[in-house]
Amino acid sequence: MSVRLRLAFLALLFAVPVLAQAQSTTVSGQVTDAGGQSWNNGTLTAQFVPNPQFPTISSYTWTGGTLNQTISGALNGTGGYSALSIPSNNAITPQGSHWQFTFCPQATFPCFTTVLITITGGTQTVNATPPVIAIALTNPPGPFTQAYADSEIISTPLGGQYYNVTLSQARTCTAVSGNSCSVWSSPSGSLPSGGSTGQTVVNTAPGAGTWQNYSFANLASFPAGCGANLFITAISAAPTCTQPAVSNLSGLPVTAPQGGTGVASPTAHSDPEAEGAANYNYVNAGAAVTGAVKTATNGADPGYIVPGLNPSPDVSTTPYPVRCDSATATLDRVQTVRFVSGASVATFPDIGTSGCGSGFVTTLIAQVAVTVNRTTSSTFDVYNGSVSTGQTTFSLPAGQHATISPSASGSSWIVRIAAGGITGLTTNTIPKATSANSLGNSSITDDGTTVTSTDTGGMKAPTFTSTGTTAGFVDYPQGSSSAAVAPCNTATSICEEAPGAVTSYLVLKPGVAAQGALTNIVTAAVDTQGFSGDANHSTTVTIGSGTSIGSTQLCSTANCPVGTYRVNAYVDITTACTTTGTYIINLIYTDDQASKTIPINIQGTGTTPATGSLALSAVGNFGQASQILRSTGAASINYSTTAGACGSGGPMVGKLYLSVEPVQ
Repeated sequence: MSVRLRLAFLALLFAVPVLAQAQSTTVSGQVTDAGGQSWNNGTLTAQFVPNPQFPTISSYTWTGGTLNQTISGALNGTGGYSALSIPSNNAITPQGSHWQFTFCPQATFPCFTTVLITITGGTQTVNATPPVIAIALTNPPGPFTQAYADSEIISTPLGGQYYNVTLSQARTCTAVSGNSCSVWSSPSGSLPSGGSTGQTVVNTAPGAGTWQNYSFANLASFPAGCGANLFITAISAAPTCTQPAVSNLSGLPVTAPQGGTGVASPTAHSDPEAEGAANYNYVNAGAAVTGAVKTATNGADPGYIVPGLNPSPDVSTTPYPVRCDSATATLDRVQTVRFVSGASVATFPDIGTSGCGSGFVTTLIAQVAVTVNRTTSSTFDVYNGSVSTGQTTFSLPAGQHATISPSASGSSWIVRIAAGGITGLTTNTIPKATSANSLGNSSITDDGTTVTSTDTGGMKAPTFTSTGTTAGFVDYPQGSSSAAVAPCNTATSICEEAPGAVTSYLVLKPGVAAQGALTNIVTAAVDTQGFSGDANHSTTVTIGSGTSIGSTQLCSTANCPVGTYRVNAYVDITTACTTTGTYIINLIYTDDQASKTIPINIQGTGTTPATGSLALSAVGNFGQASQILRSTGAASINYSTTAGACGSGGPMVGKLYLSVEPVQ
């Protein structure tokens, strides 16, 4: 191998790692929520998101090899991550794709998903600030609920438990204030060392004990009269049966029941409930559904119910005040409140209102659009795909729902609105269905003033109607020919376009349809169109012998300003004179020299063109002419007639038709 080939081969080997590195980006970051708690030992997922204009995933390729659409990782003990290798978006074809990151805490709390992110370059930092972790143990699920700190449990009943992942131990609420836990404790103490299988610990002193065997070897027989729930106790040399006493026990989380003497044979797995001086009642936990929780009933024994959201009656009035607990019952707490026709406004109570403690939570469902206002001071922190904090009101569109609970600080309500999950749309772009259940961007944009489309095939519709505040119009901008562009290149269509260069002007269409040629009167770049046969440019007159017509307007100065015009005339006879009689048609106008009155030099049967005279002695006589004149526009274009009387017979009756059209 030559020296030159060896050098080229080595250069190629060293270039490969550089190329591979450019195809991927090393991503790192830190996840710390809005309360300052890092999401230690959580998980993360980076999900590939295609360009909405190219939604087919299989069409994407990555220059670095097979495109892995989902990349998973883990957060370290301080909530950070590093060295996560993700394909760079600029190395993925088609262009315009993104990545979206989802971070999940070790606590029992929903994951957090970022906005769409473009990954590019050699390294990139993607940090996240999720909302504060807030967990309600209204129906305590037990120690399988996890949190990083006591403060993340925003509500719990007495005895509620969770597992603290920071301390690696279970925590139990031993004192409450309202619905919030004021004292959390962890298990303490330990078993004595030693012990053999089958032995039990026997208390020998407060806080101390030893392992001992139960032995009945010296009992010749059980004492008589031992009922259920009694202990065998040695009294001197003879054993007796006694009821256990708890008055001398200290340091145990048990309080001796007050009053009553119990029952002889309670049902297995039942809970005793003190009834004052009467015997205990027993609530049968063993007959309840697995997972049911014990629930208080005001003025009566508690019972076991399956936890869940309870539907409230539909709301059809406005405004509706969301209800806190009463003195004897919960109302809208842990409820689904649905707003139907007739409802439009809801008022939400302030945090701390009696019956709306820190554990208050409810769900509002909008069958119709609803505006939710605060009562006095508490604000709303709204999460609906974006974040809006400190709001005094928020809107809930029809078809959406919101779950509302207090913030950890107790100063605002956390509002989680199901926003429909629409992502990837561009501002001012009208969306279109990219599949049966997803939306993407169309080629049409609407900035509030102009609707624009980049579709080269144009827009198609059976009709188009202008609905602006001014008269309807169509605008033709100058440009290159559209003869080869669809749909102008369609063989069976008519295409109308502007020329390559345009000096702007306005074409004002005729207001009334009429016979005749199209007329165009241009003043100050406004082309006012009409028809030569409309009332502004023509007339039809019944004429008679011996009755002349004085100067009469044919076309006003507004419709016939300065210009050159062609006047068309036609006259015929329906009833003739027996002998003699003549008829002459005159034009009256002002040209560059002066006002003029001239005859129209009609030609036809019975005419004398030089004088414009028509003989009235035969019904077959007629005359016609097209005569050019120039008007300064200082006066209207008028006409008149000179009618001679019949020598005998008559009177003559006929028709005169006049029209005027601009030619220059």
